[in-house]
Order: sequence, then C-alpha cells, then structure tokens
Amino acid sequence: MTHIADELSLSQHVFSYLKQRWAAGGAAQDVRAGFGTWLATKGHTIAADMATLFNNYTLVDTPQVGDDFAAFAATNLPGDAESQQDFAARYAFDRLLARRLLTDGAYHAVVNGLQLLRSGNVVATFGQWLVSTNGAASGWNFQQKLVGFKGALRQQRGILTGEAVVTLAQAQGFDYVGWAQQRITSVRNGGNDIWLPKLAEGAACWNWALTAITPSPYHAGEIVDWLHAPLPAPSSADASMPAGVAAVNAGAQLVAKNALIAIKQEMHQHGLATSNPRYNPARLADPNVAARAKNLTERMATEIVRLCGFNVVPGPGEYGVCVEYKLADGVAWEHWWVEYGNKSVVETFPTQQFLMNLTGRRQVERMGGPQQAQYALYRVPVSDLLPEHHNRVAAGLAQYL
Repeated sequence: MTHIADELSLSQHVFSYLKQRWAAGGAAQDVRAGFGTWLATKGHTIAADMATLFNNYTLVDTPQVGDDFAAFAATNLPGDAESQQDFAARYAFDRLLARRLLTDGAYHAVVNGLQLLRSGNVVATFGQWLVSTNGAASGWNFQQKLVGFKGALRQQRGILTGEAVVTLAQAQGFDYVGWAQQRITSVRNGGNDIWLPKLAEGAACWNWALTAITPSPYHAGEIVDWLHAPLPAPSSADASMPAGVAAVNAGAQLVAKNALIAIKQEMHQHGLATSNPRYNPARLADPNVAARAKNLTERMATEIVRLCGFNVVPGPGEYGVCVEYKLADGVAWEHWWVEYGNKSVVETFPTQQFLMNLTGRRQVERMGGPQQAQYALYRVPVSDLLPEHHNRVAAGLAQYL
C-alpha cells in the first residue's frame, strides 16, 4: 500500500497512469476520474491535499497543445535515439511538474504531428533551408542561422535532436567544443545550474556516472552486495560474484577484479561485511573501525571505476568520477557523479525522471551542517570520461545554442 503524500510522488504516479493509458489506446476518458480508478486498482491511497492539488491541475487539451509544446521544445531537445512517443512522454512529465495535465487528445496530437530531424539528414535539410532564404542568411553567424532554421522547422512540427545540432555545428565549422567548455566553466565559477536531458527515464546516479547510461556488465549495487556476501570456502568458487565481474580475465579490469576480491576478504577479516557474524554497525562509532571502513570504501570506489573502463590516474586529473557515502554505513555508497575539472558536476537521480543537472555544487555542499557532517566524498581522478559522457553533455548543452 502506497500513500501519496507529496507532490513528486503524485507526479510519478500520475505519469505511470498516463503511460498505461497511452499504451492501451482505447477511447478517451476523463483524465482525472480515470486516475482515481487506477489508483484504487493498484491499492494506493492519496492524501486529501494531494487529491485537491491534482483536481486543480490545469488541463492541456488539443487546442492549447501546439503553443504549449512549442514552448517546451524550444529548450528541450530530444536525443537521436529518442522516439516521438518517448519525447512526448518527456513533455507530459515536464508539464506535470508545472501542475499541467495533458489530455489523451493532446498527447496523441503531439505524437502524430511531431517530426524529429536527426543527425543523418540534418546537413542536407539545413542546406535546402539556406537556399530557400534567397541569400538572406548569408551574413548571419551560425547561431543566428540555427535560430532561423529551428523556427522554420517548428512551422512544420519539426524538432532538431540534440545530436543533430552538434552535427550541424561541426559541419558549419562552429567551435562547439569551445562553446560548450565555456558553459561548463561558467557553472563551475558560480553560474546558474543547467538542466540537461538524460533520455533514459529514471536512470540512477551510478548509471550515469559509471556507464554514461549505456549497456554495461557491471552494476555498482550488485558489486557492493557481493562484497558483503559470505566468503566462499577456500576450495570453492565465489557463486555470489556478479557474472560481469566473474567474466573479467585480462588487463586493468583484472587488476580491479583482484583488488575487489582482496577488499572483500579484508572486510570479512575485520567484521565489516554485513554477512559476517561479527558485524555490528555500532562498532563504526570507534574511530579506528570507521577509518578502516573509510579506507575500504574509497579503495572499492576506485576499483569499481577502473572496472567500468576508466583510466585511473594519480593527482587531481582533469576529470573525476566521484562518490558520496555516509560514514556510519560502513563500506557503502550513496551517490555517484562525474566532474569536469574541479566541481563542474554532472549528476542525476532516479527521481529526476528525464533530467540531469550540470552544477557547480556537490550534493554534500548543498546539505545543512548536521546532515553534511554524516557524509564524506571521494573523487577518483581519471584521464577522461567515457565518450558517451561527452556526447550526452554535448547534446544536452546544444539546446542552449
């Protein structure tokens, strides 16, 4: 039984309900009445103030959806792999956070009228548009041309993907990399946070930081669970080892695998694995035990980063994969993110349904004093991020060109 008592939970439940409606098709119904029926079938309850709030959401119906969607799409670009349905769903969720509710007709009007211009055909289409201006755009810089091109596309319900903007910038000789770096640096130096689309709905912090939200045989949570699982007998294979880790047999990743095996043995030796009979969380109040747990946590983070394909380097490094952990949790982690330079943070959370945040403040630094004191953070310096990290940040920043 789930009791919906906050607005974020309300938005997420409404979104789940809407997606189920769209997938099922069928005749349009009253969206609000349908939600109440759906909640009852799922065994959920809703606080009275949340029910009142939902009933007062502004409806976005078919006549209003054109201008409303255009306003959203102007600063929210889809990704090359994102479908019309996925992008329309992202729009619907964004509207929910603004207390606006799409009707069935509005959602289907967006999906049925939307055209996404992807990287594969953007250069030719842009060239055709330039010809159609009869030379009017000849004196414009790239950003001026891009604004005109976006406007022309929107008249035909066309939206550029983020990757398409990057492709176009490269083809036009625009120093996109330098422009993007200026945006990243400005945030580090105290500029406003920048929201970026993460495209994979509900992806967790570690999905982003360790894999750039791409398929990977390594799952940070599974690795930590394995470290805490019972040690195998000396002559036995470790059946609890995650399959992806067990398959590693060469290179830097084998170094990481062997280091993690040693960390697991040390955790058990000192009673810091939860499956060990000597484990007692109260022992973490002992400064010596806490110091050992801190050391093991930071070594564990380093080896997980190495296992995931990063080149770990000495010194501060231009890039970092970072982890935040609670000192009283023993060998554990709570949050992962990546950094450009020092403190240009790009992070996400599962509760940020479709969004990542480029910010100059680490999460620990946003906490109050007593809460902040419970946490430590550790930065693993790496020679570079994964290519897809750069691709996703580049495509996300492209919406601000």
